[in-house]
Amino acid sequence: MRETITFWPLDVTYTIQDNVPVVCFWSITDDGRRVLILDRTFRPYFYVLPKDNRFLSSITNNIKKLSNPNTPILSVEQVDKLFFGKPVTALKVTCLLPATLSSLKEKILKLPGVKDVLEADIRFYMRYMVDKGVYPCAWHSVEAERLKNKENVRVDAIYEMKSEPKITDRRDIPDLKILSLDVEWYSPKGSPKPHSAPIVVITTVMNTGEKAQFTLEEFDERSLLKEFANYVVKVDPDIIVGYNSNRFVWPYILARAKNLNVNIPLSRELSEPQTSTYGHISIAGRANVDMLDYAEDLYAIKVKTLANVADYLNIKPKEKQFLLSPPWVYQYWGDTSKRTDLLKHSMEAAELTLEIAKKALPFAMQLSSVTGIPLDQVLAAPVGFRVEWFLIRQAFMENELIPNRVERPYIPYRGALVLKPKKGLHENIAIIDFSAMYPSLMIKYNISPDTYVPPDEPLPPEECFIAPEVGHKFRKSPPGFYKRVLEKLLELRRQIKKQMKLLDPSSAEYILLDNRQKAIKVIANACYGYTGWLGARWYVKPCAEATAAFGRKTIKEAIALARDLSLQIIYGDTDSLFVKYIPEKVDAFIMEVEDKIGLDIKIDKVYVSCIFTEAAKRYAGLLQDGRIEVVGFEAVRGDWCELAQEVQLKVIEVILKKKSPYAAAEYVRKIIDDLKSKRVPFEKLIIWKTLSKSLDEYEVDSPHVRVARILLSEGYALEVGDKVGFVIVKGTSKRLSDRAKPYFMATYDELDLNYYISKQILPSALRVLSIFGFTADSILKPPSTTTLDFWFKRR
Repeated sequence: MRETITFWPLDVTYTIQDNVPVVCFWSITDDGRRVLILDRTFRPYFYVLPKDNRFLSSITNNIKKLSNPNTPILSVEQVDKLFFGKPVTALKVTCLLPATLSSLKEKILKLPGVKDVLEADIRFYMRYMVDKGVYPCAWHSVEAERLKNKENVRVDAIYEMKSEPKITDRRDIPDLKILSLDVEWYSPKGSPKPHSAPIVVITTVMNTGEKAQFTLEEFDERSLLKEFANYVVKVDPDIIVGYNSNRFVWPYILARAKNLNVNIPLSRELSEPQTSTYGHISIAGRANVDMLDYAEDLYAIKVKTLANVADYLNIKPKEKQFLLSPPWVYQYWGDTSKRTDLLKHSMEAAELTLEIAKKALPFAMQLSSVTGIPLDQVLAAPVGFRVEWFLIRQAFMENELIPNRVERPYIPYRGALVLKPKKGLHENIAIIDFSAMYPSLMIKYNISPDTYVPPDEPLPPEECFIAPEVGHKFRKSPPGFYKRVLEKLLELRRQIKKQMKLLDPSSAEYILLDNRQKAIKVIANACYGYTGWLGARWYVKPCAEATAAFGRKTIKEAIALARDLSLQIIYGDTDSLFVKYIPEKVDAFIMEVEDKIGLDIKIDKVYVSCIFTEAAKRYAGLLQDGRIEVVGFEAVRGDWCELAQEVQLKVIEVILKKKSPYAAAEYVRKIIDDLKSKRVPFEKLIIWKTLSKSLDEYEVDSPHVRVARILLSEGYALEVGDKVGFVIVKGTSKRLSDRAKPYFMATYDELDLNYYISKQILPSALRVLSIFGFTADSILKPPSTTTLDFWFKRR
């Protein structure tokens, strides 16, 4: 019996049943059930472009001859399409099985008269969603017939589609069960290796409040993994979140399970997790989302640790977090008296990850529904792919063929305008945001692959826009593909923001719409970058060059307007101007830009105080809410210990908050004194370096290589990609590598504190303090009389 199902796709897969491809939508219904909805009717296809339409008939016959029981071809038909805006006749080749497309493409490319084969590389379930207009994380309705449940499919019901799915106007997010995961292992001899280092703790925390821990004290490791998998199936989460789970946690769990010959069937079809697109781990019927992928887009966070992300998102300050220092975690299992602390650490990690997910997932869901990329893939996907999948859907709706992805050599082009900053400490600096500039310019000048006029194509100047400096031409009409897409995005965002004004900002609908408009903004602003991305299907280099050239011209015009208003410009970078914040002048400037240049701009943020170096893209600012943003400083240098990184950030903080470089120098002196008195924790002096190649390939015996050789001689296992931790100890040798020692083989008394002062603390501090005239000597030997006024005069 048919019934109407309203469903919200959480995950999408496909399988082969009875030699037929079946698209599987793992979904939540409007009445809260977890269901599997199948469609057996869709077939894979691709397009063939002839060198000349005269070859269409012979190509059709030759393609049909390629059909055989192993690679059956169901049909070949002529279709009228557009390719880069121009009408073409193509052959649509429909097959039975998705796996046969690649081999058929290669055979067809060798046929006489064939120019190209297009769209053979579109993943089958994505092809389905594009063609049928199905979006992840959005409500749809469909006529369906209920099927008998299967023993290995853990859902409330299974349905088969009997009509075309249709998207609805419903916008809410269903109640979802989220499980957060943390895993700890015991690896006393270096980085954990799946073949030797056992998993000792698995912690899970649900958004429903349920918590569980599985430890090697309770179970042997095989049983631990089985109990964990059984627990996941029992609590049946819709979403599983972790931190660095795609790159490390899940691969480690799977490798340990394989090593122990144990299955962990924790998906909704009782299969094991699998590595899939963009390197993410797919768990059928559930969305596995890595919060590190979300953190990668938080550019203000330099070191993307769980602790730093939780702190930045105002979830829990670092000083109140109970997270153990990574080098010593193994000791908390090895020493039974400390195991309670390890369990507490693991629980804290899982809880912080869950809280990050609560902030990240609403945005990720909207990004998924805008781009059409499934939820478990959308954060893992590079920005270029997010833009591209949106473009692919638009192309399908406009009958445009999708170009192939082509390997291209990197050819640089001149980018955006960057002004030299005025170095020093500044107060009340407004950042004027031109981020919508590039989409606006692409619309205004009709910049698109299908409107580009090659140099050898004659076109009267009055019929085209000509980019300044580079001279590239673009037809004024008809509207290009990019223009149509961007106008649609920007109009959609305007409509959403208009709706938001009618809602309570604390309401669920307002929050959902806000996340949606942010997702749309991300895609619109990324379109300019996509034009210059070598991996882009719609790559035409002149589009990127022309957009950058119009952008430079626009920023120059804006700078001229600012100077006419006597508005002091401190710095300019790409799509932002940093100006002295005098409200009436800034307001007048915004109005002038909107009136004379025709661009919408706004104040993005205001820095209470701000430090600039002489170098571009290197500054730090104190926001009005007390947060500090650091751009371009080297707080993550691979040859610096944690203390050096900490010192640089603290120097920045002191200067910005106290407006006193001298106070920052005093702080550095105190740290040096603490180090000499051994009050600095030992672990902050460990230097971590990654082995980027095998030890035999290193020509220079650098400190971390020397230490790696010591570790190998002691029986430790090391591989390319492992991090080696070492300290520098006292000695007569001038070669640093001779005085490098594995951190756990050294004592505080052995450390060369002068090295840490002269080569770690002072260089990191002087990256900032040198702006204000400080030297190593002036820090080590404080002047007898120094005042705040003195240091400000030196600027």
